[in-house]
Amino acid sequence: MYNDSHDNQHLECGWIEPGVRTTETKNAHAAIMGAMPAFKIIGQFKAVEKVFLWDAFRQVNGKDKPTNYQSIGSCVGQGKECAEAYTLVNTVLADPSQKYEQIYEPYGYAQSRVCSGITGNSDGSTGSGAAEAATKFGALFIKYDPSLSASITYGDDGKTLNQPGSVEKSWGNRGAPAKYIELGKKQLIKSTANLRNTDQCRDALVNEYAITIASNWGGSMKPQVKNGVLLNRRVTTWNHQMAVIAYWDHPDLGEIFWIQNSWGWFVHGMCPTGAPGGGFWVLKGELQYICDQHEVFAYSPFVEGFPADWVPWIF
Repeated sequence: MYNDSHDNQHLECGWIEPGVRTTETKNAHAAIMGAMPAFKIIGQFKAVEKVFLWDAFRQVNGKDKPTNYQSIGSCVGQGKECAEAYTLVNTVLADPSQKYEQIYEPYGYAQSRVCSGITGNSDGSTGSGAAEAATKFGALFIKYDPSLSASITYGDDGKTLNQPGSVEKSWGNRGAPAKYIELGKKQLIKSTANLRNTDQCRDALVNEYAITIASNWGGSMKPQVKNGVLLNRRVTTWNHQMAVIAYWDHPDLGEIFWIQNSWGWFVHGMCPTGAPGGGFWVLKGELQYICDQHEVFAYSPFVEGFPADWVPWIF
């Protein structure tokens, strides 16, 4: 379905760009951003060459996190779920009494639309709405209702997870059913912060915080391997939210960042570094282009914000 020859209209995106937002959505975004504290790492931390958050997922679960495959314009929910999942595995590493649980993405997508002031029969949401939903409504674990698990299927590769678009559609019109909201609130992201530049993105990742990114940046569907990494660049427009889950001060390329997408495991090709499928590396300048659109957010499990070096990395 996805390749460089397709018109962008065929891509399942779903970030509602500022120029086409309703007054209600613009006001909701402004209120969220105005109330959000500035990003700052609390305490001293050491500079490191690289941090791959998928290492934490592998340590906790013994395998990679499956990559989502969108069927509607629900990318904001997909990026939110990805950041929440990597936050959760780090929480388990920091506190072995905790347990990793699979997150039901349609809940987060629906509640991001509630926070964005969006209702009715449409697709799409905002990055700020997702960040607000993460702290206000949390993440719904599928363990709470067996029917949620039954609605999820896997692709033929076994590594691509198909979220139920029909549920995303129905819940997205009016919010998730009330019976799930109190369950979701048990798993709140305690703090989010807007990241305005790549230095802040690096500092967040080095201290084990996952990131969501929403912008009109669009890359190649089949990026090439360069200097040993699957490296992408901006060539088109995707009004889209994704997640950033790795940082590397590469010996030849300088600072690069891994973007995790939601269009299937093999859609972009596989990176020789052993990174999970469904994503790609970008140079620092590419990520700064995304930051300049002001909907890049770090997610934290702490009320106080972003303490340094909170996860014991034992790989």
